[in-house]
Amino acid sequence: MAVSKRLRYEILRRDNHACRYCGATAPSVKLNVDHVIPQALGGSDKPTNLVTSCADCNAGKTSSMPNATPVADVEQGTFARAKELRDAALAEHLWRGGYPPQWGPAEVERHAAELAWTYSWAVASRGGEPSHDQYTEFLVHAAALFEIGYSAAEVLSAAVHAGTHLTPHLSWGLRMTDLQYAPISGDQANRIHGVFDGWLELWRQKGWADPSAEQQDQFRGELVMAARNGDSREDIQIASGMAAASHSAQLDEFLAQWAQADVEPAGGDL
Repeated sequence: MAVSKRLRYEILRRDNHACRYCGATAPSVKLNVDHVIPQALGGSDKPTNLVTSCADCNAGKTSSMPNATPVADVEQGTFARAKELRDAALAEHLWRGGYPPQWGPAEVERHAAELAWTYSWAVASRGGEPSHDQYTEFLVHAAALFEIGYSAAEVLSAAVHAGTHLTPHLSWGLRMTDLQYAPISGDQANRIHGVFDGWLELWRQKGWADPSAEQQDQFRGELVMAARNGDSREDIQIASGMAAASHSAQLDEFLAQWAQADVEPAGGDL
């Protein structure tokens, strides 16, 4: 049953013509009467379920005497019940694979990449989960790649490949060297200045042929990610030496090893 004009006005008068949600008052805003618990969720048209809220109409003012006894105030428990119902509806929405209605395309794309990575990881590891640090690193990588301008399809493909190989590296099908052009602060740039040259020099000292262009791109990209992640210059230098001594471009792998190690690095620092 629709709320009558008389009841609308009584609710407005009871609430002192002020929005119960934000406090805005007439005549600076238009006011309406709102169901605390939406009708779609079983809310009634009783005064205890109605409040004044900002809206496009203020109909019914002349339908009630100004000195009439105010209708019953809304029960505070009704607000709590409304929140419970809304939370339950949102949880059901997410459970069925949806997204919060306030999310825009960027939030949906990043969450999709996150789900693709964690699902691929779970399948490859037969139910395992990445560590907190790996999860954080993946999110930083994904955010940087979206920031640079990679499409959702490209990041999703890289996320599936990374999850399948149990790594947070988002490099498959992408040019990690592009991460060099993602905005970084002066402090971040200082922490990695010259490290690439030191890694390449130590690599050559081992008598190996120069790393491939792909390996060099990956190492440069991972340098930027290490700076973004907050790794110290000392740790980055030591891990770079370990990577070069191991004929590897995977800087973050050796950063993780160094963080857990109690022994001197095999490759020495740079």
